[in-house]
Amino acid sequence: EEFKSVDDRPDIKELKFKINVPEDHFISKYVNHHLDKTDAYPDYHYAAALTLLSIAADRKVIIPLKQGDVYTNLWIMNLGRSSFSRKSTALRTVKYIVGAFGAFHELPGMFSTEGLIESFDDNSHGHLIKDECAQILGSINKKQYMSDVRDVLCELYDCGNIKRKLRTSKKNVKSEYEIKDSYPVFLFATTPDNFFDNSTKLDITSGWLIRFLYVFPRYKKTIKGLEIGTEQCKISLNGIGNAFNNIAGNVAAFDQIEMIPSNNGLMQFNEWFITRQMEFEDDEEDLSL
Repeated sequence: EEFKSVDDRPDIKELKFKINVPEDHFISKYVNHHLDKTDAYPDYHYAAALTLLSIAADRKVIIPLKQGDVYTNLWIMNLGRSSFSRKSTALRTVKYIVGAFGAFHELPGMFSTEGLIESFDDNSHGHLIKDECAQILGSINKKQYMSDVRDVLCELYDCGNIKRKLRTSKKNVKSEYEIKDSYPVFLFATTPDNFFDNSTKLDITSGWLIRFLYVFPRYKKTIKGLEIGTEQCKISLNGIGNAFNNIAGNVAAFDQIEMIPSNNGLMQFNEWFITRQMEFEDDEEDLSL
């Protein structure tokens, strides 16, 4: 609230989604498939397509920086008004396509710290697509047994290794767990009110919620009525599924794929990054006065 008076960003209600990839790209095909079938914000379909590509990359695609390899596991949070924004509608196809492929590990929809570690111990690569994540957010802040899950999630996000000894009261029950080369992909959704009510300052300072990309469109969109599905809709959806299968299959054939940014792309990113970092440090100094 205290920053609203100095907020110099464009009017958020005027910010609209735009794809900057070719028409024959998987992302363009995925979004275009949904545009005439649902009135969900296209932004959510874009997030869904990115999530599918992130899952398909399966920790094999890296950006080899001097500071260390960067992996392509995305965490995305879709925010929007209940019913009106159609968040759940946009996530439905992702679940269908990944589930139909059958080769990727789906994480449990609810978990304790121990349960999350056990799930990644079974398979260090996993995804969770949750069209209402308020219960997860709330449990992290309200349940004692979830108090240390933020640190575990941050470690998992960095695609590293984790070794934990869990308490157990039973003999001959496995208590030591080791996760090697983790690769978690999250696509969450909730309403702004649920997000606000179930999040705390600690979620930010711990780094847990900062790792998400946030999608929160608020511009006016076309409202569509219901229509009966056609055979062509099924054919188009199968085409999207086959495209995902081809991408995932091609990636699986490699041990590792290095993704090298162009010189111009890296230069533009560094200019943006350094400028924002300097602005952030200036703001910190002003707040400390």
